[in-house]
Amino acid sequence: MAESSLHAALVERIANHLTTSNCDYLLFVDGCASNRLAIPPSIDTVRPDIFGRESKTRKAVIGEAKTLNDIENPHTELQLLTYFRYLQNEGGGTCFFAVPWKGLDKMYFLAKKIKRIANASEVPFIVQGWTLPESENCFVRHG
Repeated sequence: MAESSLHAALVERIANHLTTSNCDYLLFVDGCASNRLAIPPSIDTVRPDIFGRESKTRKAVIGEAKTLNDIENPHTELQLLTYFRYLQNEGGGTCFFAVPWKGLDKMYFLAKKIKRIANASEVPFIVQGWTLPESENCFVRHG
């Protein structure tokens, strides 16, 4: 199935956030992102939109973009459960999620629930809610 332009824009926003942060990440970005190094590796049976490692600490970062219709479904729950368990077993790392701003709270509460189920209390996550395509405003929730 072809990736939507909104999904691609959300992936690009996560990648841009990571490349402009104070950390130096080696990123694998799925799709047509301009800063794509290669396709992210699969984790168990799922593949994130973005997988990276911070060059100094070697901590992993996982990024996943979701459109409004993609937030609440079994596949998304499996992805989040896999990512949180992976990062917990790694001893740390961060999950980044990007969604349209109308899905910000829905994604935040889903991630919070799945993080609890995964027993990943040490794994932080960030949900970015974007007002695309109308503007470049971003609302953020941390969990």
